[in-house]
Formats: sequence, structure tokens, C-alpha cells
Amino acid sequence: MTLAMNLEFHLLAVSSLLFMVYCKENNTNTYVSKEVIVIGGGLSGLVAARELMKNTNYTVRVLEGRTDRYGGRVWTNRKSLPRSRGVEAELGAMVINSIACKDPPIMQMIADFELQTNLTGDMKIYLPDENLHLEGEQVIDVYSEVLNVLRNAVDKVKSNKKDISVKKAVDMELENFKSKIDKKILSAVLNTLPNIIFEDFSATVYKPENEFGWDTVIVDGLDTFLDRIVAGSDGELPLKIELGKVVHQIKLDPKRQKVVVRIKDGTQRYADAIIVALPVGVFKSKSVLFEPPLPKNWYQAINNLGLGYSNKIIIGFDTAFWPVDTGSFTVSSKTAKDGFLQLWTNLYRYVKKPLLVGNIFGNQASQLENMADDVIKEKALIVLGEMFGNDVVRRNNITVLIRSNWSTDPMIKGSFSYPKVGNNQLIWDTLKDPICPFLYFAGSHTESEGHIDTIHGAFKSGLRAAYQVSSGLCKMRTQQENEAKLKTQKQKETKKEKKFEKDTSKTKAKTIQKDEL
Repeated sequence: MTLAMNLEFHLLAVSSLLFMVYCKENNTNTYVSKEVIVIGGGLSGLVAARELMKNTNYTVRVLEGRTDRYGGRVWTNRKSLPRSRGVEAELGAMVINSIACKDPPIMQMIADFELQTNLTGDMKIYLPDENLHLEGEQVIDVYSEVLNVLRNAVDKVKSNKKDISVKKAVDMELENFKSKIDKKILSAVLNTLPNIIFEDFSATVYKPENEFGWDTVIVDGLDTFLDRIVAGSDGELPLKIELGKVVHQIKLDPKRQKVVVRIKDGTQRYADAIIVALPVGVFKSKSVLFEPPLPKNWYQAINNLGLGYSNKIIIGFDTAFWPVDTGSFTVSSKTAKDGFLQLWTNLYRYVKKPLLVGNIFGNQASQLENMADDVIKEKALIVLGEMFGNDVVRRNNITVLIRSNWSTDPMIKGSFSYPKVGNNQLIWDTLKDPICPFLYFAGSHTESEGHIDTIHGAFKSGLRAAYQVSSGLCKMRTQQENEAKLKTQKQKETKKEKKFEKDTSKTKAKTIQKDEL
């Protein structure tokens, strides 16, 4: 190796080593995040911001596109129900799954905030076409068998190692399923479940147990829970939230070693790290540009996820003509089918007001948004009449009707993600992994809970994204990459040096041989 080559290699090695030492020891290096921007003021974004605010080394701000509220798919619509306690105005997320939330931090935080919760209570099943309604132990027996059908169906799919939809797996299982419960009843109840309504819901990823356990509501309203997160407690500073900030571009500025966030109002913000907590529907629409573009495998993961639709109506009457002590009602009929108003929640149980919540899933949910209020009222009256008697229902005046519109909401563009046939864990591993050194992701779609995304999934994702930033994950990865590059470079140089020495030895040998001749 020539003197010039030796000197070049020596300088390069020293330079790389000095950079590694700088990254390791200097707290001002470009990979230590100080200013953090959270894009999206839903539950996951707010939790991430609050968690980071516990570390005094960070300044955090949240950019939210809406001008009137934060919360994302948590929407306690008090404007339409101004004297509401909270739970009766929930047009978004409402019920927490205590089974899926085993030892959950979210439940501990709710307790710390001293918010009143209540259990959803028992359920009644109505099958008007069969002139049948079930309650008490009958309902427990039916849902026990429903769980057995789901478990058997999913286990067989996993054994065959070929993914199919939950709906197809259940249909196959029901053909030979033996039960003391009439198959018509089992089939009717099974077809009210969202994972069956979405006909491409993956059986392999699905966890039947998580379909059950939706049993806890915050009577004070989920917006109160979010307000407490924003306000902070025990001396914490409130979160800095900027409303009306619709982000359209996230760009790396290599000169400043910062990320610039460009907003549609013409302003921009700089940060050391970005936590993107936008809904899956917004990502699918590609309304936010990334420069440089996100990796292809990231876009493939987001595109492969299912995008589901759901909506709610809250309908009120002069009096409560339904069983007021019952928590919820399941109905399957010629009108209440394919996800349309098959699941109802009795709000009288919580707030002593004659209000009901009707849930709509799948294509029916998106179609609802094009219906006039009078059409929705009439359809709701028909379904309620099938359950409680048409004469009884029609004697009551409708006093309240409010509804959600998540499909066309420009800040949501859908309702939730779900695992489609063919999805596997690699999708969620990709979506939750940061794109170093600056981009981190939160949102319920980044957590694989085995069912459609949830409140606790959003909460967990916020905690995880905050930890990824504060733990210096990207810093460590950068150091490892630099070390790997340096090692590879050394190996190449050593190989070149050995080849040079070998070639030099051969040349010397030939010269000696020539001289001897």
C-alpha cells in the first residue's frame, strides 16, 4: 500500500471514530431529539406528547388539523347535547375492552383522574323474524357457543396454514358444528359481529377472545379523559396544542439536520423528531407528502391494511320504552342486517335519559352518511319497533338525532384499520418501527391487537412512540450503522492491502527470477 493510500485510510478511520465518539458522548448531537412535534391530536398523539413532557429534556407541541377540537376519533359531541354528562354524547370511541386491556395503564390513568366509570351490563338478543328474544342465562349460553364457533373456525384455519376470512371460516365451521343452541340463532348472532361483517377480515390474525370484554365506559365522557391528559396533573405543564394546522408535507432539511413540517396555512415548523399520529385513512389517501418518500415496504404495509367504516346515531325519545336496566341489545332481522343498527346501547342506564346509541358497520356505515335525517329516523323506528313493539315505539316522539360521519370526515377518511386476509405480523412491525433518525409513528393501526383497532391500542402506541424517542433508539441504530460501515470499510481496506502485498510479492519474485536468468 502506498503512503498516500495509508494516509487516506488512516484519516478516514480517525474521522469515523471521532464521529462515533461525538454521537456517543456529546448531548448536542443531531440524533438526540430535543424539539418534538406530534402530528395529530387524537388519543395516541396526546398520550405520546404527555409521556415525552415527563422528560424535561424535550419541548413538545401537537399540531391538530381541526379548528374546533382535538381528540380524533374520540368525539364527545357536547355541542349537540349541551347538558350531557358525557357518555350520552359519544359519537366516536366509547367502550373499553377490559379483557384485551389486561393490567392496562389506561385504566390506571382513568382511576388516577378519578373519572366515574360504569359497566355496560347485561344484554338481550332480539330475533324478530323468528318471533324470539333471549335474555339472562340464555344470552350467556348463546355467546358461549358463538365463542366456541369462532375458536374452532380460527384454529382450523391456523392448522391449515392458509388464511381465509373469518366469515368464510365461520360458515364452514357452522356446517358441522354441534350445539344445543339452534344454528339459526348462532348464525344470526355471529353475523352481527364486525369481524364477519367485514368479509375479508383475516382469520389467522383474529383473536376471538378479544371480541368479548367490551364492558367499561367513562360516564364523564372520553373527552374529559383527554382534557385531563392535555391539562396534566401533579404539577405537569399543559400540552401545547395548535389547532387548525393541517400538515401537507414533512421534509428532512439535511443542512439544519432538522425536519421541517409544512402547513397548509403557509407556515412551517422545525423539529428534531416527528411523531406522526395520523389515522390510517389519511395515510392511505396520501394527503401528506414525505420528502424523502417513506420506504416502499412502509407504503405496502399501510396499503395492505383493511380500512373499515363505522358510524353511530344517538336517538332520543319522550320516554324510555325499552328495558332500562339492560345494557345493550343485539338484533338481527330483515331490516337490521349487514351491520345496520344491529347493536344498540342503552344510555338510560348511565345518565337516566331516554337515549339510545345505534351502531352501523361496513358499507352500511358509509351509505348512512348520504341519508337524510328523516330517512334515518324512519329506519331506526322500524328496527326499534321490531324489538320493542311498533305501537309502543310509534307513540313516542323523537327528540334527539345526532350522527357521526367518519367516512367523509377529511381528518379521518374512514373509521379504523383491520387485518385483511393475507396480512401478517410484519405489517405492524413495519408500521410501528421508526424511520431513523427523525420519524416515529403512533396510532391504533400500528398495534396488532388481533381485532379492529381500539382505545387501548391507540394508548399503547402513544406510549411506545414516546419511549422510542426518549430511549435514543434511532441514535443507537445510527451508531450501530456507523460501526458496521466502519467495520466493512476496514475489511475492504485490509483485503486491498493484502492483495497489494500479494501482488507486490509476485512482482518481486518475477524480478528476482528475471535477474537470475
